[in-house]
Amino acid sequence: MRSINTTTIAFAFFGMKYNQSIWKKQLSEIKKYINKSTLKVKFILLDCSREGINHKEFEREELKGYKNDQEIYERFDPLAKYRKDPRRILTGGETYATIFLQCKDFNDLSKKREDIDFIFRLRLDVIVDHILIEKAINKVLEPNIKSPFKIFEHKAWIQFFNLVDPFFIFDTAFLISRTDLKAMTDESLKSGKYYKPSSLPTMLWGPLFYKNNTFLSILASNFYNESKREPNLNNNSINLLPLYWKYIYANFYVDFNPEVFHYFQWAPNKRETRTWLKIEKQYVKHLSLRNIVFIHKLFGSSFMEENLTYSDILKISKNDDFSIKSLNILLKISYNFFNLKFSRILLKFNLNKNTSN
Repeated sequence: MRSINTTTIAFAFFGMKYNQSIWKKQLSEIKKYINKSTLKVKFILLDCSREGINHKEFEREELKGYKNDQEIYERFDPLAKYRKDPRRILTGGETYATIFLQCKDFNDLSKKREDIDFIFRLRLDVIVDHILIEKAINKVLEPNIKSPFKIFEHKAWIQFFNLVDPFFIFDTAFLISRTDLKAMTDESLKSGKYYKPSSLPTMLWGPLFYKNNTFLSILASNFYNESKREPNLNNNSINLLPLYWKYIYANFYVDFNPEVFHYFQWAPNKRETRTWLKIEKQYVKHLSLRNIVFIHKLFGSSFMEENLTYSDILKISKNDDFSIKSLNILLKISYNFFNLKFSRILLKFNLNKNTSN
């Protein structure tokens, strides 16, 4: 990695072009940051989107992607056709080997552009505020400190992570060094045979860490199944969760403030954050390992938007399963869950009503 004064940071846009106003707003946030930045680094804009956004300020990077659906079924993900959802406007999520194809693109970019030191991955349907851009870059530029759990040369900025499903890290936007991205995607592509039947981020971020520590792969193996049902983790697996969190703390800077807004494919003018099922750190620190697994199993509310430190992890590991505080937290999470469900039903009802009119 070159010195800070010769560092190049690329803002790379990926995705499908279906709402131009969104990525233009993101470009505005990038310019706000660049105009106020005092760092002596080089910033470039890359267009890595599928169709191309045809903007003069961007360098166009044509990445390999895929030729057609048949190629996906035969080469990358034979289960994709069984997951196809005709209700979706665009392919994404669990459909069409999405994670595998993204991994190919990231790997291709990391090999083609050796002149780039850091890649700030963005999408055409999300907006990262310039304040968060600044925080992410400041945290990621410095070399990662030595630690038994260190894998990345530099910490990667991510928005949030799942406390129970190892390395379930949504990738709407992230910042990572090019060398770390290459190492991560090299290992991910080698591990295609172990991809979960649902094409999800765990198999993009996880394999490099699973290779480094067998116990992490044992934990991850609990989540490999043909259904979407959450596994019944045994005591040995539950006791491995703190190990997983130590790797998160040692290799990632987690921050979701200001919130990153995502604009729906099926309702481009509606925005939402991606961690509506989060647990706040002030609550997590008073829960036990089994409390957290129970919440994940029952409500899916197991995403963290900030780091757990080593001292936080130690405290959680020692917490009792039954306490007044943990009971109050469980009741609060239950209320939030059912309130969210009701608001979702109301949103869909209003959308259907507007569509019919």
